Amino acid sequence: MHWITLRMRVRTPIFNGDDGAGLRPASLRGPMAFWFRALAGTVAGPDVDTLRRMEESVFGAMGAPSPIAVRLARPLPVEWEQRPQWLEYGDNGEKGPGLGYLLGQGMGSIVGGRYRLMRPYVAPEQAGLFPLRIGLSGNPAVDALALAALWLLCAYGGVGARVRRGFGGLSIEGVSDGAEHLKAIPWTAESLRSPGFDHYRDLTRLWTATPELRECAAHLPELVDLEKPGVFARPWNDDEVPTYPVLSRARTCAGLSVASNRTWEGLLAHTGTCFSRFRASVAATPATVHTTPQQGQAAGDDAAGAAPPTHPLFPLGALGLPVVYANGGRVGERRASPLWLRPVADQGGQWHLFSFAFHDRFLPGNPPLVETYKRRGPVEIRDCDVVELSRRWVEGMKGEADPQWQ
Repeated sequence: MHWITLRMRVRTPIFNGDDGAGLRPASLRGPMAFWFRALAGTVAGPDVDTLRRMEESVFGAMGAPSPIAVRLARPLPVEWEQRPQWLEYGDNGEKGPGLGYLLGQGMGSIVGGRYRLMRPYVAPEQAGLFPLRIGLSGNPAVDALALAALWLLCAYGGVGARVRRGFGGLSIEGVSDGAEHLKAIPWTAESLRSPGFDHYRDLTRLWTATPELRECAAHLPELVDLEKPGVFARPWNDDEVPTYPVLSRARTCAGLSVASNRTWEGLLAHTGTCFSRFRASVAATPATVHTTPQQGQAAGDDAAGAAPPTHPLFPLGALGLPVVYANGGRVGERRASPLWLRPVADQGGQWHLFSFAFHDRFLPGNPPLVETYKRRGPVEIRDCDVVELSRRWVEGMKGEADPQWQ
């Protein structure tokens, strides 16, 4: 096994459990596997058995350890402060609820009109640069794709809780040791660094055409052949809705915000305010269907929905579930938000919001039905709602610094 050491940086606070560990190798391997599937899905397509086999060849399975090793050279410092300084101020230095809105009820609660954290976190300024050791297997395909998964995690995702709302961001700042072991794979010490601001500026889709991923993606068929010769895996057709998140020209959208701020917390505070208004505008959208004329005129689709008819459309749910829902004592379907929000900094140190969404199938079933709190009968969330709302958000943030959603 050949080891390389990466210089890593925490970009936004990491919420990774309640035991004070801060960050573990397993906390990285899980998100790496998510982004590997998004990449491998460009080859495996609808064949999820092939997708599983490809993942196992890189990240291992029960009884078959991964050929790749991930080690943290030192633990990251953990903070327990309920009201840290970065939570004090919103956009332009004004106090506001935007950050608390993005953090949600799982990370804290409002006490005395102010949001207070209830979970430990890793603060960017305290963590500083930290070393991450990666043990390479010697198989060029496996090594190239494992590093591609880590690169994708740092470029677009994160670790821990609330990564889809801008938290848990990491970046690769360089290679401090073992760069000579990259010669056999399509990575260099420079290309492995997390992308700069120019990378995000013109992105409208998440796809494999970037220089960093193109050569790595060429190794994917090798995993298919190694694991299951003669497999009938194929790429997704443009007219198919993928059943899981996958990098795609046709089934993703992305964009960079006009709004910027000198700090990540200021940007996310502003983003939280915008997102709150955006969700409110979606909740007020008339979007209820009726199966018979006797059911009367359509009612507004708001989150309370006092007495909706059978099978009302519920576009608000397309931004992610749960939206406070229940069916008696039974919990229904869960679905993370398809919309991701990620702060990125430009060369001058100003932070912008990079938003993107995977347009995969929202929930199983045709149509998928979910029971929600205070609504009689199931509600329907359509794949087209995911596409429409995510594009509306992305285009709105690209077009105005402070969009007023109608």
